[in-house]
Amino acid sequence: MAPVITPPTASVQAFMQGAIQNMASSLLQNTQAEVIR
Repeated sequence: MAPVITPPTASVQAFMQGAIQNMASSLLQNTQAEVIR
C-alpha cells in the first residue's frame, strides 16, 4: 500500500469501507462455496 499523504476525507473513508466490504463479501462467498463442496 502506498502511503496516503492527503488527510482522510469522507470520500476516502467511504472508498476504504467499500473496498473492505467487497473483500469481506468475496471471502465469505469463497468460504461458503468451499463448505458447499
